[in-house]
Amino acid sequence: MKKFIRTAQGFTNYISDNEFVLNDNSYERDELSGRCFILNTPSGFYTKAAREGGLVKQRITNERYNEALIVCKAMLQEAAD
Repeated sequence: MKKFIRTAQGFTNYISDNEFVLNDNSYERDELSGRCFILNTPSGFYTKAAREGGLVKQRITNERYNEALIVCKAMLQEAAD
């Protein structure tokens, strides 16, 4: 599944089964290993990623990833209708 959605603010989001954004959280799945991640801001300021304004990957379960993907697909379906 690859789709585009345009929000009310005019932003366009690209969605695929391996990467998507839902509620300002970026989800991604590694195609080779099958592991799922959510990209978060670092919790401690003293890490290098926090000082540089970067994101860190937090591993999540496949069930949590699939639940978020289902919600995202449902939102796209509603927007298309």
